Amino acid sequence: MDRLTTLLRHFNPEIENVHYYQLDAHECAERSSSPAADIYILTRGSLLVTLESGESKQLTDQGLFWLPSGKEHRVEAADTSTEYIHGMLQFGSANLNPLIDSLGHIISLKSEEITTQEMQPVIAMITSESRSPRCGKALILNHLMEVLLVKLLRFLMSTMVFGTGLMGGLSDPRLSRSLTAMHDSPETPWTVKSLAQEAGMSRTAFSIYFREVVHYPPMEYLGLWRMRLASDWLSSGTESIAQIGEKLGYGNEAAFRRAFRKIVGCPPGKLRKKVVGEVVESLV
Repeated sequence: MDRLTTLLRHFNPEIENVHYYQLDAHECAERSSSPAADIYILTRGSLLVTLESGESKQLTDQGLFWLPSGKEHRVEAADTSTEYIHGMLQFGSANLNPLIDSLGHIISLKSEEITTQEMQPVIAMITSESRSPRCGKALILNHLMEVLLVKLLRFLMSTMVFGTGLMGGLSDPRLSRSLTAMHDSPETPWTVKSLAQEAGMSRTAFSIYFREVVHYPPMEYLGLWRMRLASDWLSSGTESIAQIGEKLGYGNEAAFRRAFRKIVGCPPGKLRKKVVGEVVESLV
């Protein structure tokens, strides 16, 4: 698969609660912290987004904000009434999520960037749909926003907006090949040498460059990726711990249990019991 399809298949992004809003001049709206990220589409006026930390960015004349971390923040209209669309993005668990770790607190695109990256037609459909009370509106808006997310990620990778982290690695022509190989086939007994061959680099040069860009040594990143998948499968699947370990390339269950405890900080069985307990409590 390509570098983006593989990532989206594993992280399974879902967008919901897409709504159209209006703010009068200097009016504010507060949003509390949540596990979901926030996406804002500015359709008219000027919008200032300020995080709890004080970091802020302003958009005028249409544009887009993405707040990947879901941190508490405030949006404020400037000297004129402002119209925008807001949606909540679930991008998999924040635990061991290399994508969220690699993104900034606020990503913003100006209107000219949106126009040149083929996002404008999608935004136009989202805007039209959000303003009209039509049958199936929520479903259509959710899917249109998911299309917009894919186009946004394409833009971020093609323009190399992020020079480091997972997005930086996926933006790099050489490192993206080794990262996609790990994402596609986590069960393969990869070595630094075989991953370097995927990237078309020498072992030493690859190891140094991968760490500089992705911020992890290659084998450490592979371990994190495997445990990310294991955590998801333990939380949502019915496969045994031994079966999950085998799917991820571990020779025996004991080796998988050791690796899981080392990286995640608890035994795999404890995570599964916690999830089962939460489900039971929700049914009571």
